[in-house]
Amino acid sequence: MDYLGLFCLGAFVGTISVIGVRHIKSVDEWQKVLLAILPVVLSGVTITFVDRFKYSPAVGCYPLGLVAALMWIYIDKGVENFTGTQVKGMKLIGALHIFASSLFTLLSLILVSIPAYLQIEAERGISKEKRAEILSDERKKALISIPEKELPKPVSTPAPNK
Repeated sequence: MDYLGLFCLGAFVGTISVIGVRHIKSVDEWQKVLLAILPVVLSGVTITFVDRFKYSPAVGCYPLGLVAALMWIYIDKGVENFTGTQVKGMKLIGALHIFASSLFTLLSLILVSIPAYLQIEAERGISKEKRAEILSDERKKALISIPEKELPKPVSTPAPNK
């Protein structure tokens, strides 16, 4: 599910970014949009997810989602070029954009769905007892007490004057 999740995260962040950038008409708008987009793109959630999967091959699905979002947002330009213009060659460019967006989306979804399906099938093979044992081991690891010498020392604050 890592592949599918990172692809969707990339598509979400990419969509927000591209929609914002697409509506820039002046320098003032550029600054406002940049201030609105940067927190989304560099938010803690995105960085946390990408950092969590930095050693996984699934991290490559995040940029796939970003590119897919870019193609989806500008698909209306492809339709406009295909249907509305009389300029020579624009119909072909519009058709290629629509075709490329569809093909890229289809291939990306196949690429990210296969590992998700295989993971679901692998988890179906694990019995409830084994799953409970794995969760119990994880819980024990999380609850291991920290040695006293590694605990932070409490900071004393003076009492407020009354």
